[in-house]
Amino acid sequence: PRPPPPAASRQPRARFACLGRHRPGAHGAAQCAGLGAGQCASIGAGQCASIEVHVSRVAWFHCFAGIAGDMALGALLDAGADLDEVRRLVERVPIGGWSLDAEPVLRAGLAATHAVVRARDDGVVRTHAHIVGLLEEARLPERVRDRALAVFAALATVEARLHRRPIAQVHFHEVGGHDAIVDIVGVCAA
Repeated sequence: PRPPPPAASRQPRARFACLGRHRPGAHGAAQCAGLGAGQCASIGAGQCASIEVHVSRVAWFHCFAGIAGDMALGALLDAGADLDEVRRLVERVPIGGWSLDAEPVLRAGLAATHAVVRARDDGVVRTHAHIVGLLEEARLPERVRDRALAVFAALATVEARLHRRPIAQVHFHEVGGHDAIVDIVGVCAA
């Protein structure tokens, strides 16, 4: 069974009225949302005008086989995240020698966006504590910082279990590289 989607942050309520374009007897906010002004034929005139719908933004990734950071970032950019804003936020992390671009691509006949991270790695093997220090020094918005810290904490927990070491002794090899840091912080910023 598929787990439920994560709780979404609620946006201001939107009001919709129904035109009666849904199947009779199956009335509800989901059927009426976005149909425009009018009256509902299935429950009577004027009874649909006060339906309130919560507008939310949720990205749900069903990654049964995993997902690469650049794939997640590309999907979020394709869904409307602002590339320049993502870049500005990632630039706050005190690492250099990277760039982030977006390219339109076709994958299996579907249009998509490929996030391209180019990084000149410095060869430093970073610990979880080192990554935490970089993220806290970056002065990221709280939401972005907390999400990025949570991602790296989850990765550190898994690495610690795999190598039977305390989290403080976990060394990130690929995950501590510039490209992975840009991917993770970029996704959290998008």
